[in-house]
Amino acid sequence: MKELKEKLKADIKQYGKAVLAVGIAMVVLLLITGEVCPIRRLWGIPCPGCGISRAGMLLLEGKLKEAFRMHAFVYAIPVLLAGGFTERYFFDSRCSFIKKAFYITAGLAILYYGYRMIVYFPNQEPMIFYNDSVLGKLLNLN
Repeated sequence: MKELKEKLKADIKQYGKAVLAVGIAMVVLLLITGEVCPIRRLWGIPCPGCGISRAGMLLLEGKLKEAFRMHAFVYAIPVLLAGGFTERYFFDSRCSFIKKAFYITAGLAILYYGYRMIVYFPNQEPMIFYNDSVLGKLLNLN
């Protein structure tokens, strides 16, 4: 258990500032623009992760079908996090398996994004065009 705590402390020391910086940037973006996603704010199109936060909230509320409909990869995140944590801290590995799983999942998520853009954009949440974006305002679509 002591070794696990030491490894966790070392990881927090190594990555903590970066995680904190990303968190602060997201809060600042939210406060300034009302959006967390810079892609949506600038270009008006949804990003590959669009809907994942809403899907997570639906998942926490026990609305499993609605969560899947909002973003199918909402189920992959807790599995990858749990797998990575287990592999890193309990099996003392360099997380090679979970890294491969992450890259495969990311590739599949990008394919899923393409599918959603073809089938649902621009008429079904979350795959809509945001007229309030910088591009939307430049094109005068308001």
